[in-house]
This record gives sequence, C-alpha cells and structure tokens, in this order.
Amino acid sequence: MLEIDNSARPNAIKQASPHGLACFVSIFKNNMPTESYFLLQASLFWGIFILAICAGLAFVTLKLSQKLTRLREKAYLHQIIASVANSPNAVIITNPQGIIQYVNPYFTLLTGYTPEDSIGHKTNLLQSGQTPPKIYEELWQTIQIGQLWQGDLLNQHKSGKQYWQETFILPLFQNGRIAHFIATCADVTTHKSLDEIINHRLDELSLVNTISLAAASQLDADSLVNLAGRQLEDAFNVKSVFVALYDSEKQVINTPYWSIDREKMDAPPMPYGQGLTSIVIQRRVPLLIDEDFETIAPPLGAKLIFAQAKGLPKTWLGVPLLIGAEVLGVISLQDYEHEHAFSAEDVRLLTTIAANMGIALQNARLFNEAQQEIAERKRAEDELRRHAEETALFYEISQELSADLNLNQVLRNLLEKCRQLLPLDSFYIALYDDASQTIHHPLFFDQGKFKNVPARDLHTTPGIIGEIIFSRKTLYLPDTLVPEIAKKYQIIHAGGTPSRSFVGVPMLSHGQIIGAISMQSYQPHCYTPNHIHMLEAIASQAAIAIQNSRLYEAACTEAQERRRDQENLQQTNLALQTHIEHIEAIKDELREQSIRDALTGLYNRRYLNEVFKSKLEYAHRKSTPFSVIMLDIDLFKQFNDTYGHAQGDKLLAILGNLLRKQTRASDIACRYGGEEFLILLPDTPLEIAYRRAEEVRQRFESTQIQVNHQPVSATISLGIAGYPKHAQTPEGLIVQADQAMYAAKAAGRNRVIVWEQ
Repeated sequence: MLEIDNSARPNAIKQASPHGLACFVSIFKNNMPTESYFLLQASLFWGIFILAICAGLAFVTLKLSQKLTRLREKAYLHQIIASVANSPNAVIITNPQGIIQYVNPYFTLLTGYTPEDSIGHKTNLLQSGQTPPKIYEELWQTIQIGQLWQGDLLNQHKSGKQYWQETFILPLFQNGRIAHFIATCADVTTHKSLDEIINHRLDELSLVNTISLAAASQLDADSLVNLAGRQLEDAFNVKSVFVALYDSEKQVINTPYWSIDREKMDAPPMPYGQGLTSIVIQRRVPLLIDEDFETIAPPLGAKLIFAQAKGLPKTWLGVPLLIGAEVLGVISLQDYEHEHAFSAEDVRLLTTIAANMGIALQNARLFNEAQQEIAERKRAEDELRRHAEETALFYEISQELSADLNLNQVLRNLLEKCRQLLPLDSFYIALYDDASQTIHHPLFFDQGKFKNVPARDLHTTPGIIGEIIFSRKTLYLPDTLVPEIAKKYQIIHAGGTPSRSFVGVPMLSHGQIIGAISMQSYQPHCYTPNHIHMLEAIASQAAIAIQNSRLYEAACTEAQERRRDQENLQQTNLALQTHIEHIEAIKDELREQSIRDALTGLYNRRYLNEVFKSKLEYAHRKSTPFSVIMLDIDLFKQFNDTYGHAQGDKLLAILGNLLRKQTRASDIACRYGGEEFLILLPDTPLEIAYRRAEEVRQRFESTQIQVNHQPVSATISLGIAGYPKHAQTPEGLIVQADQAMYAAKAAGRNRVIVWEQ
C-alpha cells in the first residue's frame, strides 16, 4: 500500500508546479520506496504512450470525416447540377450565404452574365435597385425557415437593360440543415407588359362603368349632364369640359354644362351650323385639333366664346353623343396650355363614355316623355304599376276567364282584370244574335256602376257596335266628339258622361261572330296601339270563355228540364234518366276540360294556379318539404320542323302519358305551356325529387316513336327547386325551377339540375 506524508504534500506540490510532470513525479520519489517508485514510473510511461496513440487515431479520424463530408457535399452539389443543367429556365445554385456556386446556360441568356462573371459573387449582382427592399427581406425570411419563395423581381441585365423575372427559390437540405438554395428564373417582361395593358383597360372600363352608372342613375337630362361633366373633369384631369345638346327641331345647340378650371360658365345657345360643335354633329365622328389651333380651327367655323378670359385652346377634342344614327350632342375637352394634350387612347375612351352617355340621355328623354304622358292622363302611379304587371295580368285574365263556367261571373272577372290592366272609364260586352240581328248587353259598366241597357236591332240602328260586328274589324275612335266621326258612325249615347276615346273589338269563335267588347275613356286620344292589341287578345280569350259558358248554361238548363220531366215520368221513362245522367257527365266533362290539357291529358296551367298556393300553404303548416320540377323537350322546334307538328303532338302526348304513370296520386303534373311541363311534389325533399326527375328523364330518353317506319327519340331537360330552401311562393319556385331547367339546357341538355343560388 502506497502512503504519502500529507504534511509534506503542500510544499512538494508548490515546488513541483513550475516543472510539470517531472516535479509531480519527484513528489512520489521523495515519499515512497524505491521499488514502488520504479513501478509507478513504468506505469506512467505506458499510459502516456497509449494516450498518445489514441489521440493520434482521433485526429486522423476527424480529418478523414471532414474530408468525407466535403466529398459528399461536392457529390450532392454535382448531382443537383446534373439534374438542372438542361432546364428550359435559368437556374442558380448558391450556398446558404447567397454566394453563387452554379449557373446553367439559360442563366447567361437571361442575365448576360457568364459563369465566370457570376460564380463566387452574391446574387445582388443581378439587382436593379428598383425592387422594394421589403420583398428581399420577405424572401430571406421565407427560405431561411426552409420554405419555398415565389415572386417577381425587377432585375438588371449585364447590358443595363431592366427586365422582370419570375423567381422560385427552394432550400436544399443535407443532414437536416440547409446546404444550398436553388432558384429557377423566367423572363416575364412581356407578360408584365400585357398585364399593364390589361390593367390599363380595366381602369378604363372601371372609369366608363363609373360614369355610366352615375349617368344612368339620373333621369333628368340637366342633372345627368352636370354629373357627367364633373366625372369627366376628375377622370381626365382636364382644365375645361363642356357638354352640348343638339335640338334638331329648333336647330339650336344648347350647352347645359361648361366649366373652365372647375368654374361653371354660362354659355348662350348657338345656332346649328356655327362652331366646331356643329362640325362634330354633322360628321358624327370625333374631332381632335391638337396643334396650330389658330390656323386649323377658324376655317372649320370655330367660335370663340371665352376669348376674353382664356383665349384660344391649345388642344380641342369633341366626340358626338350618338344613339343609333341620331346625334344628341357633343362632349368636348379643351386644354388652354398644352398642345397634344389628348392621346388616341383618350379619344377612344371618351368615345366609349359618349356612347354610354348617349344611351343614358336617350333613357332620360324617354323617361321625361313617359312622365309627361302619365301626367296628362293623371294616372302616374297606376301607369307605373300597370307597366310592370300588365304581362302577368294578361295571363291571369286568360286563366280566370276559363276558371268559371257561369256567364255572369266570367264577365265580372273579365271586367275586373281589364280595369287593372287598361285605362278605362266605361266597359261593355255586347252579344249578337245572328238570327234576329239584335244585340243585348249582359254587362255594361259606366261611371262605376252596372247599368241595364235595352236590346237593339242592328238592322234599324246599327251605331258603332253594328260597324264592328258587320265588318268584323277592330275600331278605334280617338275622339268621339269630333263632328265628322259622330256623323260617320251614328254614335249613340246611352246616357251619363260622353266617352271621348272608344275601342271596340269583335269577338269571334270558330269564325263566327258572337259579339263585341268595348273599352272607353273620358279622355281623348287615350289608347295606344299596345292597349288595342291587348284588348284584341283578351277578346279572343273572352269569346272562348263565353262560348264555354253558353254551352255550360245550355247543359245546365237542359239538365234542369230533364230532371223536371224525370219527376213526372220517373216510373215510365228510364231512358230519360240515362239521358239526364249523360247531361250531368257533359257538365263534369266541361269542368274537366276546363282544367285538363286536351293533347296530353294532364292538368292545365289554370288548374295549377288554383291548387299550387293551397298545396304550398299545407306544406308550410305541416313543415314538410315541397319540390317543383320544370321540364322541357329539348330541341322541340327542330323536332317539329323535321318531322311535322303531328309527330310533335304525338311526342307531347307520349311525354304526358309518361308523367301520368310516373307521378303519385298526391302529385300534380300539368302542361305549363307549349313543350314545358311542371310537376308539384308535396312532401318530397330535393334528393327524392332529383331521383324521380332522373327516372323520368331516363324513361323518356329510352322511349321511341315511329316516324315513317323509323324509330325516333327525344330528350328532356329538367330543373328542380324546393320549398323552403329556394323560395316560399309558387311564383318564386316556378322561376327558380325554370332557371334550373335552362341551366340544364345550357349545360348540354338531357340532364337534371337542382337550382343553386
């Protein structure tokens, strides 16, 4: 056991400190036996020797590892270079500090820099100084966290020319750290130029749209012109703007808007034929004088209005306000300081604005004319509502006329609808008996009351109604108080306030005259051709309804007579009972005919209007879904033109039969009009409605008819709308289903589409 004198240790260590290992060994030499000292000395020698060998091996291993890492990195870089050498875009490879290590041949084509010029330099060699620093900051932040960066940089070619470069930079990792950055670049200068052109066009379109919307929002011509003038000042940043309007009847040019330096000027009316404005009106094309105004303008008729304030303009541009071939006026821009102040683009843009302003001015003029006409009739509010509703009311009339078979109720319904649709103070229906040549008035409405008018013999006192019935032609008298008109037509007044405007239309059924329908107004010249056309259309529907009502009343009368006879002869005449039942069947058949389409056997539109609202209200109360399918035969007109209307009717009948088979008892399938059909599906969600519509489509597509011994088929397009998702009213559901159907046609036909907002 080796023992050391602890008392001697501090001094020994202190003495050995400056001499390193030898001093340390001397401590043990002085404090241990000689044999132990030599054994320790041998152990230390071999230990030091072994440590030296280990240190040498570690140093060699470290050097080999570093060299192997560099070889791997170099091989990795060569592998990347090999993969991008033939890229159609410029490729740059850098180290993590942005020092260029490799560029491909396309890099030289893009930048002008050869590999010798660029390798070893930082990528800011390519910078033009025009790209905002913020973009480069974002670039480095993105790639240093290992993400792809994409963007456009404005760089500079070696020749000094600047170009736009679309750049993608991707970090490349090795052993979990970024080893390189690889960038692919493409010249997008041409695309940028195109983008600038497109953006310029979009700015122009935005300007045109802004001015057009502002102009369209004004229905007063003066307000419209003032608003447009201010918009033009801002849009073109011009010193002077005027808008002149041409009165072709008075041959005068008025200038409701003229400003110089944003100050409104008063311009006197100018006779047509004087000044540059008249030249633009005559030629109907833009006129630009952008130099030598003093020389060019006077021979054209330039008239100096504000010479005392501004003198002659340096540049003058005028563009006509056109609507069709008619010139409404001129827009003019002037610059009093610079020649060539307006470019060809300015002329084109102002021409586009003028075209839109022309439409707006025409709309304003038409609106003012309409306002004046409405004011003269003192029915402005009624006319505005009537204009929006007249088409819908016309269809309602045609449906309601056939909805009731009682003659008095039919005529009352007709009167109420005509009062909503047409400007009338007096209205009557005259029915004609050809055998006795007499007329009687089942309905005569005047001054808000129904009147009884005695029957009249047209042979002795024809009057106006006789002229209509015997000529079978519409008669319009704009003012019955004109003596020549009163004398010619033997006008007979039935009492009350004399009518001034008169329209009478014959009612024909199967070529037979059955009477006439007339509307009258206390105001002269009250009716337009559109009013007369509307009454003619109503008369044709009324004739059918009256004939149906007559048949119905005749059937009812006969049924009543038969019943009366049956009470007396019930025991002896069973055949009479059968005949009465037949009459009852006729009555039911007439009712059925009034709600059924004769060709397809489906319900008609009138029946749809009767039940749709109540069906939808029931779905609302029960909180159940409700679907509507609108369908239409694809290319039906082409089918008719190719195979004839008889085959078209046959195709409609086949589709009607298919719909009857494919609908439940609770469903309602109707012919909506022409080749359009509508199916109401109570308690049916959109998914089920879609499957059922698809089944109908497939079955109809597979159905064939024989035309000239050849099989022919057709397809249908279907649109679906559902309550309450798409609409909450019958009209809304029909509109959405109809739009979905037209979307199906637009998508290629022969398909089902559910309406989407």
